[in-house]
Amino acid sequence: MSEEDSYPSAEQMAELSAVLDSLAEARSYRPTLNGLIRGWRELVEQIEAGYDWSIYEYFNDLHVRAMLQSVLDSAPAVRAWVKAQISPLDERFQAATRPRETEEFLDRVPRFPGPELAGDLDDPGATTTLYRPVGDNELALIEQTGFSRFPERLPEQPIFYPVLSEAYAERIAREWNAKDGRRGHVTRFAVRSDFLRRYPAHAVGGRDLRELWVPADELDEFCAHIVGPIEVVRTFSGAPA
Repeated sequence: MSEEDSYPSAEQMAELSAVLDSLAEARSYRPTLNGLIRGWRELVEQIEAGYDWSIYEYFNDLHVRAMLQSVLDSAPAVRAWVKAQISPLDERFQAATRPRETEEFLDRVPRFPGPELAGDLDDPGATTTLYRPVGDNELALIEQTGFSRFPERLPEQPIFYPVLSEAYAERIAREWNAKDGRRGHVTRFAVRSDFLRRYPAHAVGGRDLRELWVPADELDEFCAHIVGPIEVVRTFSGAPA
């Protein structure tokens, strides 16, 4: 392959840019082709070394390969170049994983998972712990359900935002909900991990500042997959106005 063929041309990159723009619409950042390939390489290396995050984190990390598939499917001008870059990584991934419930490529799981992931894989009912900061009004509505679900979103609230870190939820509850004499609460709840695979985590900072974006019209289904009660784990009181 010549030097000119070693990277997509400007014309090819224009087509790719449109695909990356569409991927950005459902995410908190605009991916780059090099970033996606680098992310896939790093994940494959993690899997080969013994991936040891939860099952939700594992399938969330696999979204990087799903985004590369979108590039392959929707940007034919760069398909050959991208495929040449990722095919060796795909082969390594396949060698380091085994089929789980289906033969789908991205349903494969590590052959030698770390202890946390191994435990989740052995438990068909594995759950992921999430957190949601709320104010007094939302907490009262949660209490009315017997702490079993979250209230419906208002018309001006198209997205429901649970977060993955208790520290992040505390920060929001303290800085946003607990204002002008009001209180902010941190709720904790568990959701079926397999169900959560449809909601990739969106990073608004580091790995500890991540949230899920659940469309309001999917909230009923989301709440149906909550396991156990919604608990209040912290309360912050704001200074009077």
